[in-house]
Amino acid sequence: MIDKGWIKPSESEFGAPVLFFPKKGGKLRMCIDYRGLSRITRKNAYPLPRVDDLLNAAGGCKVFSKIDLKSGYHHIEVDLANQHKTAFKTRDGLYEFTVMPFGLTNAPATFQSLMDKVLREQIGRFVVVYLDDILIFSKSMEEHLKHLEEVLTILKKTQLDLNLEKSEFGKDSVIYLGHRLSVAGLKPEATKVEVIRNWPQSVNIHELHSFLGLASYYRKFVPRFSIVARPLSRLTSKNVPYSWDTACTNVFQALKDSLVSYPVLRIADPRLTFVITTDASQYGIGAVLRQDDGDGFRPLEFYSKRMPSIKVATSTYMRELYALHMALDHWKHYLLGRHFKLFSDHGTLKWIKEQTTLSPTLICWFHEIVIFDFELRHKKGCYNRVADSLSRHPEYMTYLVKSYDLHKKLKEELVEQTAKDPELSPILERLRADPSSQPDFHEYGGVLFRRYGNHDRLCVPNHEPLRTHFLDLAHGRSGHFGMAKTYANLLRQFDWPGMKGTAEKFVAECQVCQRIKPCRQKPMGLLAPLPIPDGPEESVSIDFTDMGKVSKNGYSKFMVIVDRFSNFLNLIPLSPHAPTELVIHEFQQKYILQFGTPKTLVSDQDLHFISTEWKDFTSHLGIRLCMTSGRHLEANGLAEEINQTLFQLLRALIIPDQETWDEELYFVRGLYNNSIHYATDMAPNRLHLGWQIHNPLSYLFPKQPAGLTPDRLGFRAKYDCLLKVAIAAMTKRQHAMIHHANKGRRPSDIQVGSYVWVKMSEFSEEEGVSHKLLPLYYGPWEVLDVIGEDHFGPSYAVDVPAHLRTYPVFHASKLYLHRDAKTFDYREHMIPRAIKGGSEIYIIKQYVGKGRNRQYQVHFMYYPLDNVY
Repeated sequence: MIDKGWIKPSESEFGAPVLFFPKKGGKLRMCIDYRGLSRITRKNAYPLPRVDDLLNAAGGCKVFSKIDLKSGYHHIEVDLANQHKTAFKTRDGLYEFTVMPFGLTNAPATFQSLMDKVLREQIGRFVVVYLDDILIFSKSMEEHLKHLEEVLTILKKTQLDLNLEKSEFGKDSVIYLGHRLSVAGLKPEATKVEVIRNWPQSVNIHELHSFLGLASYYRKFVPRFSIVARPLSRLTSKNVPYSWDTACTNVFQALKDSLVSYPVLRIADPRLTFVITTDASQYGIGAVLRQDDGDGFRPLEFYSKRMPSIKVATSTYMRELYALHMALDHWKHYLLGRHFKLFSDHGTLKWIKEQTTLSPTLICWFHEIVIFDFELRHKKGCYNRVADSLSRHPEYMTYLVKSYDLHKKLKEELVEQTAKDPELSPILERLRADPSSQPDFHEYGGVLFRRYGNHDRLCVPNHEPLRTHFLDLAHGRSGHFGMAKTYANLLRQFDWPGMKGTAEKFVAECQVCQRIKPCRQKPMGLLAPLPIPDGPEESVSIDFTDMGKVSKNGYSKFMVIVDRFSNFLNLIPLSPHAPTELVIHEFQQKYILQFGTPKTLVSDQDLHFISTEWKDFTSHLGIRLCMTSGRHLEANGLAEEINQTLFQLLRALIIPDQETWDEELYFVRGLYNNSIHYATDMAPNRLHLGWQIHNPLSYLFPKQPAGLTPDRLGFRAKYDCLLKVAIAAMTKRQHAMIHHANKGRRPSDIQVGSYVWVKMSEFSEEEGVSHKLLPLYYGPWEVLDVIGEDHFGPSYAVDVPAHLRTYPVFHASKLYLHRDAKTFDYREHMIPRAIKGGSEIYIIKQYVGKGRNRQYQVHFMYYPLDNVY
């Protein structure tokens, strides 16, 4: 390179690193990493030609030559004042280019501009140029020789050297820009197709990006490419975890098969009329561009796109208009200024002209459509199979290689497998030898049918792909009805031994049904209450109740403290966002100092109760914490039950002034503690304190002898009898409650390592979607551990994807065991709808900034206190 004058020693402050990559011939290619220089370089916006435009320019030609320029970039000198910027580092020192090197951000635009100037008279007539690749095309050999001479003369004059090893002359077929051009039409390059055929399964997102990049380059050859590839492209989205499953494997293989079994696309001929057919469904749009060359319509290109929004998908006319708009925009380089034919399923343009008011989006689409000169024709769906199939493919169903889309392929498979079936093939042979020997059977085209009265049923051979396909027709593609209707659908047309049992298992393992249908089984988790305490002040339930209204004294919630033995109630008002230190202080001053330290505390997963301060406080006093799982209110049922009673009392007392609710708490507490409790058949005051407190009407009754008080002899014995009576009453009530509650429940059979569905209600609600149309369950996800001590059965830690940002512990009643679909390897699996991550905000800790730039630091509901976002 030094001898050629391309580089020279440098003392520049710049210095790009050098890498070497092997070339096809075994030599090494030197590549310089100019990314740092490119980031600070002003960009040249000179346009590179579209590959489609270059390929279509050769339509109708029969003779081709391809010229590759040798070291094309090095024919352009770098300005002397800027040569130091191209410096690169080697082990022999620092060098800089005197000619334009590869790797500079503006190099392609600069070289394309040069080639467009050099061949400006020939480009578009019989030459196309993409950087250093020149294609010459002609309709005959005589014409081609003249064209070739003209181009070679110009290249010699401008001193642009040819790379003869990579050039081809006077061929009827050449490879140009990854495509094989011939008089027959356009095909992908065979070596690229072979790369796709042998491409291994992607193990990470970078490999998947590479595969989709190569596959997308040939998407014009693949009908419904965007819809078929959707499950894979979804994995490359942000906030979607890379989880390769069986459905992805099926799509990956289907996409590879589609690319290696490509159709031959016709190269556009500007002399022929273009014909566009469009169609739209709620899932996506499809279109095909064709021309009639005398041998019938042949496709030039396929186009498909997923439906962009629910709003567009729900309107038939908006879908069709969107399909028209996108197809015309995609092929406008063919269509502008030409008259063409357009076939569509609906009279969309007629409809839009009759509307008095239109949204800005529709107005924009309409104005972009009417600039084209086309003849609109209505075509029924049955005549619109190509575009129709491009659009009508649900995004949640994978396109399987093993699925039978074509009737011809299905028939061939049936004939082949019937002849191989050990039970059906002898019947078929006897039937062909003597039709009267098998009166219940008859043959049609190599397929066996069995007569049932006036109806014939297809005898399906013992071949899993075939039977799975028919099961899916009777179940999945017939509305996902239950076993009875699925089996009834099968009985109309099909027959094979054990069909009912197979259908029952197929329906039971259906992933769609498991997600969208309510579980008819009893909820899991038998009631096993905590043991009855031996007496008062041993076990306490504690909870917080938010009033949603700040009182005039500055309180917005109160702490509910209930003795689990006596049901004695304490209420402590708290200010909004009260810190854990204040909660501890109030609990200590207004409960512990009056009634003593309890042995156990039953609470939920409130942020105060899972904080380090609360745990240190209770540990210091020797209090054992019993925490329920998040979002399962029944586990702390005593506190929740009392909350309902408190609100009833407060509603009656605070009318009409709601700002004084905190002043009524002490009155409410007295009313509750002095009323008979159904569990013990006595008032909490009497059971907790040992005597009955007088009420305002006590003076009307004859004076009773003074009762025993703690300072008198005999109080302990009498109080012990009182406790025994209460325990007996509570035991009786508890047994009745267990019997009643467990009638509608069943034991949990979830094991660590099992996969479960989680109720949709356990996740934060999404905006902009109909919640009535969402699945009832999400998952399935693996169970990692058994958590908690709920007396309504265990809770489980579930491996919920991290982007959902939810507390991953769920009670058994919120879960539903997943039934794996491994029995049917050829079943079309459901790709679940993506869940947007979300979580309820518990408290805004602080914020910074103003207006749109304001940011908030928050705690999320059910998260540990030290998790701040």
